[in-house]
Amino acid sequence: MSERTPEHDSAPAAGGREGSNAGREDSNAGREDSNAGREGSNAGREGSNAGREGSNAGREDSNAGREGSSITALSHVAIAVREADPLVETFVNALGGTKGGEELLDQGRLRVVFIHLGPVTIELLEPRSPEHTVAKFLDSRGPGLHHVSLEVRDIVAQLAAARAAGARLIDETPHPGAHGTQVAFLHPKSFGGVLVELCQTPRTP
Repeated sequence: MSERTPEHDSAPAAGGREGSNAGREDSNAGREDSNAGREGSNAGREGSNAGREGSNAGREDSNAGREGSSITALSHVAIAVREADPLVETFVNALGGTKGGEELLDQGRLRVVFIHLGPVTIELLEPRSPEHTVAKFLDSRGPGLHHVSLEVRDIVAQLAAARAAGARLIDETPHPGAHGTQVAFLHPKSFGGVLVELCQTPRTP
């Protein structure tokens, strides 16, 4: 039989305590990992919320831009011609258009004829005087696109907004157009070479 010494008795106890400490350290490490996981998850949710807030802010900015404009629709596309009737016939026969009304504007110096193609309206401009601006347009450029007309709720406010944005105006104030409208033109140099007309229809009482 061997004799047990104090060193032999104490060794297993020390080993047990070291094992217990190691277990607690593992447990603490596990809790730290779990906490880190929860923090990562919270950070992910915060990032997701931030993304949604950014998306909502973008939509709000987009809606604000739309609400800031008084433009409601495309009013018509205008074509300058020397004689309107032959082109009316082409639009009707080739594209199924319907001839609308016509008027004489500018003291009879300009004839305007409207053609309806589904939701689109074409305005033909036929000058009756060589001094009219459309006649001069035809002399310099020939027949073709004259302007694009945009329907607006408030033409005065839209002119002010265009001026404030640095766009060049041809008309500082509105003037009478066809069908009792008020119209004003914006310079083509500000709009990619296209003459733009703002058009406000008469308000119903």
